[in-house]
Amino acid sequence: MAGLLDEGVVEAPVEATVETGEANPEVIVNDNQPVDAPVRPDYIDEQFWDADKGEVNAEGLAKSYKELRNKFNERNNDKVGETVEDYATEDFFSQEGMKGMKDDPAMQMALNAAKEAGMGVKQAQGFISKFMEGMSEFAPQPVDVQAELASLGKNGPHIVSGLKTWIDGMKSHGDLNDEVHAELLKLGSTAAGIKALDVLRQKSGEMNIPTGNAVSGTTHMSAQDWYSATYETHGEGGESRDAYNVRMRELGKTIFGEGHGTFNGSGLGIGGR
Repeated sequence: MAGLLDEGVVEAPVEATVETGEANPEVIVNDNQPVDAPVRPDYIDEQFWDADKGEVNAEGLAKSYKELRNKFNERNNDKVGETVEDYATEDFFSQEGMKGMKDDPAMQMALNAAKEAGMGVKQAQGFISKFMEGMSEFAPQPVDVQAELASLGKNGPHIVSGLKTWIDGMKSHGDLNDEVHAELLKLGSTAAGIKALDVLRQKSGEMNIPTGNAVSGTTHMSAQDWYSATYETHGEGGESRDAYNVRMRELGKTIFGEGHGTFNGSGLGIGGR
């Protein structure tokens, strides 16, 4: 049976072509073909567009904005300050809430920022004043020392002095480092802190702080009562009561120092405050 090979070479039929008289276009693929440059957005004015770089002229835009703000401020009688001191006027810092704030680091930062932003003096002062007024609600309030001391009662000065001696004594003996010592003093800046420290002091086994004459309704006792109560157990052999009293007074001075009311006739103990 004859096959394809037996019949010889079979030529493929020639398809008819239509001549158009135009050469087929040559397609060239080139990875280095130029890319279209960025087009200026409609919202950017031509004077602020750098056609060579295809980007916004940020420096020119900023200068134009500053000039516009200056003209606006001058038109509204609010001139831009040439130096930081132009914003830090005496009238500004004499108003309520601004007194004593001139040298505050945060205030200096605000004044510098106002100058760099080209704000008018009146506008900047108004903004800073409102800002500081709002921030004052979150700032720690100054301690009224006299009011805190008064809330401790008439024995307040003795209590505070005794606690200060106790805390400083622990530091001098190496029981407290500088950091802990500073924190304890900070705690004692209010009446509530003093009361808390006094509780810790008593729990540590320290004797009560001398606080003046006996107060009704507390466990205070006069020095003479103290001497009488302790003479039998602490008096040395053959020691008279008067000699014992003198020795106790000197012991009190050694422990607490002068002026703390210890064993000198001014009373003992904080008692049941």
